Amino acid sequence: MKLSSSGFRRFFNSYYECLIDIGPIGCNYQPGHSHADTFTFDLHAKGVPFIVNHGITTYEKNNQRQLERSTPAHNTVSLDQNNSSIVWGGFRVAQRANVEVKLAIENQIIAQHDGYKRFGIIHQRNWTFEPDYINIEDEIIGYNEVGIAHFWLARDLIPVKDNNRIITNIGYFHFEGSKSMDIINKEVPYGFNKFTKCYKLEIKFQNKLTSKIYIN
Repeated sequence: MKLSSSGFRRFFNSYYECLIDIGPIGCNYQPGHSHADTFTFDLHAKGVPFIVNHGITTYEKNNQRQLERSTPAHNTVSLDQNNSSIVWGGFRVAQRANVEVKLAIENQIIAQHDGYKRFGIIHQRNWTFEPDYINIEDEIIGYNEVGIAHFWLARDLIPVKDNNRIITNIGYFHFEGSKSMDIINKEVPYGFNKFTKCYKLEIKFQNKLTSKIYIN
């Protein structure tokens, strides 16, 4: 479902509901509340939160706000810890990622952004929505770079590694092209100045990664 000019797209069926961000950093004339979150997404599995975004706890100009606005705090790809748009000063944005949608059909979106052009890199993400799983292909176009795909799990989920899979009680991930798969215990916002525990997946890859997300 195309959500007007918001830059978001919604895909849903009886197994899942997924909301993806393929819009520009906005609003264009005052992007102070924007994050470096190009190509992030949220996923609910049968009405239950599965993959979620980090959220915020503060509007103070401090390291915590910088973290919460960063690319690694969202379900997308960073080059090491570099952001897809440069966020700074609490409410400032520079070198904004520009998005080009290459394909948009009923069950597939392919889009590119140039937020890493300062490194000679284009990031392309290809979502394909199947009845009981989602296929995501991330490609780093340019130099031979290592990317990190970030997936933030809902706070009640406990992931378990099994070869190229990471399993939870409501769904599992299968990765092709990964160099490493790390499960990290993190703190995430749970209201202003409040935190709770959750798990995050960091998947390192060289140039291309295929992530299949299955719903149990």
